[in-house]
Amino acid sequence: MSARMLPLTLLALLTLSKPAHAAESRLEATYHRAASAGYRIGTRALDAVDASPQQRRAVEDAGARLAASLRPIAQDCEALALDLAQTWTAPTIEPQAVEELRSDTISVLDAASTPVSTFVVEAGNVLTQAQREALLDEAAAYLRARTR
Repeated sequence: MSARMLPLTLLALLTLSKPAHAAESRLEATYHRAASAGYRIGTRALDAVDASPQQRRAVEDAGARLAASLRPIAQDCEALALDLAQTWTAPTIEPQAVEELRSDTISVLDAASTPVSTFVVEAGNVLTQAQREALLDEAAAYLRARTR
């Protein structure tokens, strides 16, 4: 398993918040699918570590807070994608435009990292060390199955 993929896989395994509304845009539709998949994956992961009902509720609540925090950031990602498309299809690729995209991307990732880190701490503190270790094994198995 790639070290870069592990945090994303753990996030997917633990994000247990179902989207609360219908998709409004292509990005929202993608977010809806990802959140639904995250919920299913997270439920299976908590089953695999034999989480108690109280642990499940606490992790689900943390996942719902994370999803709510990331929703506005998803709109920033959509704007970045549009800017990238415009930059890429321009008659010439302007270094300054590419630098602005890079800087904006770093800002969006930084904004997302705070709620993700909060979620990891909240969810991690709910589970025992043995459950976290089992969850890591579950994430690795999930990645191996998805990358074959």
